[in-house]
Amino acid sequence: MSADPFLRTNAGIAEARADSHPGYRLVSFGEVGIPLFELRVIAEVLDHKPVDPFAEFILRAVSTQVTDLPTMERLLGLDRRVLESTVVALIAGDLLSGTDQQEVEITPFGEDTLEKAKQIQIRAAQLRVTFDPLTKEVLEPFGDYLSPKQLREGGMREVGLPAELLPELHQLEVGQVERAIKGVGSGREQARDVLALRSMRRFRVYRHAVGLVFQAKEAKDLVLDVVFDGTVSERHSLALAEHGLRDKIVSGQAGRDRIGDRLRGLQRAKVKPSSAKIETLPPWKLPDRLTQAMAQSRERLIVTSPGLQAKVLDGELMDKLRRCVKNGVSVHIGWGYEEGALKRSDPGALKALDDLARESPNLNVRRLNRKVDNVLICDGRWMSVSDFPWLSFEGDAGRALLDERALTVSDTNYVDAKAEEWTSRLTARNQAPIDYS
Repeated sequence: MSADPFLRTNAGIAEARADSHPGYRLVSFGEVGIPLFELRVIAEVLDHKPVDPFAEFILRAVSTQVTDLPTMERLLGLDRRVLESTVVALIAGDLLSGTDQQEVEITPFGEDTLEKAKQIQIRAAQLRVTFDPLTKEVLEPFGDYLSPKQLREGGMREVGLPAELLPELHQLEVGQVERAIKGVGSGREQARDVLALRSMRRFRVYRHAVGLVFQAKEAKDLVLDVVFDGTVSERHSLALAEHGLRDKIVSGQAGRDRIGDRLRGLQRAKVKPSSAKIETLPPWKLPDRLTQAMAQSRERLIVTSPGLQAKVLDGELMDKLRRCVKNGVSVHIGWGYEEGALKRSDPGALKALDDLARESPNLNVRRLNRKVDNVLICDGRWMSVSDFPWLSFEGDAGRALLDERALTVSDTNYVDAKAEEWTSRLTARNQAPIDYS
């Protein structure tokens, strides 16, 4: 539906892993931010010397005018083979020069290296590492963190942390920190030893993940999988459950109850499943349902959603909507019935719809004044009802991951009646006009 590559990736991950838990069904998925901490640690470190001890002894000797190998051998007490091999290596490294190994002299580069070797001492340094509070690991820093602001702007669900999981200096081990900085790959970091940790500042950051919610087919038990870059992290999934954090991401409300209520409502309306072709869509197929409705509609398209987000109403989707109304389809969009919907809606998306409505009398956009299901109606052909927010599913970080399956009905009489009901509701005077301020 959207040009956003994350959406396609997430839906693909969800579909690929839909059957990964026998006895469970995948009921929802969404982007979540797994908390990490960037730690800036003041530590005592000892840098490694730029040359080994034998090489340093030889450079010091040559710098004091001991330039022939026999004298060097007597003064330093080195084995002749060790002395010769070290001198050859220093000549190759441009620290010494001399065509005859019996007589050498120190180069400017060798003098500079020797001076650095004299200056090596214990010193204070600031080290950057990453701490994973769920796995208690100290990791090397990486560049694709998300800040709290980026998490909110991206509409990702934040995993909160209890106080006992916040990192403290006394919890860090010197060896863990040293291994992390030596894994960075920079020569300077690899050439130092960490002796002691003195102080620490922590900054909360997040790692992008996809949360997959599974529900037991015969009970209300829920399982949450955490997926990083297409791979499930069992350690993070178990840690979230162990620390009671899973329920802060996943709603405890069972989706099967809502689907059951809707089915009973259809039965009261005398819609027979055999003739109505009632279809329950899995969550990874929901994003494409809207574009399918736009492509199939010939007379009327109705969409309701709690908010409007630019990530969903991007250029591609707006172009499809524009073609839809220019083809004579009467389009009615209702939004904003949830508390805080205006705050969570994107002003740019609201204005884009308003501009199109001014150009196209076939488009009617209204802000709703009472709560309703997320509804999608394509002519009199079919109607999908869901907890899935058709126009804002990427933009609400406050929503828990719910069972967002849609119940689709294709009974013509029923769909026509509902389309008329919704058209009347969305054109009524008591509905608020679009507001993008």
